[in-house]
Amino acid sequence: MKQSTASKQRIKLFLLAGLIIILLSSCGSQSDNTETTVSFSSDVAPILNQRCIGCHGNGQPSAGLDLSTYEGVMAGAKGREVVVPGNPSKSLLVTNVKSGKMPRNGAKLTAEQITILNDWVSEGAPDN
Repeated sequence: MKQSTASKQRIKLFLLAGLIIILLSSCGSQSDNTETTVSFSSDVAPILNQRCIGCHGNGQPSAGLDLSTYEGVMAGAKGREVVVPGNPSKSLLVTNVKSGKMPRNGAKLTAEQITILNDWVSEGAPDN
């Protein structure tokens, strides 16, 4: 049975519309993920530089914890992790600032700063 040219064009148009819908929906979900991702370099590092590296950086970091670089953060202190990617409740970096234990000297972190650190660890503590 032969299909008419008009029928073939309708099928092609239908398939093209479906493909466009799939592509647009996948682009939308990618941009949503980008908006919620916390960046180490843009969001976390400025907090650590402003509030932490006075003691945990500058050549002789307190307790052996160097928070001046991503590598230093992930290396931890005295053989102990301070960041457990994906688990803020087991990450000393988060629990110590939430409890007010850190920073020991100076103003405590704001609720917004603590949320940024918590979210970054929850997202797997990426080096981004």
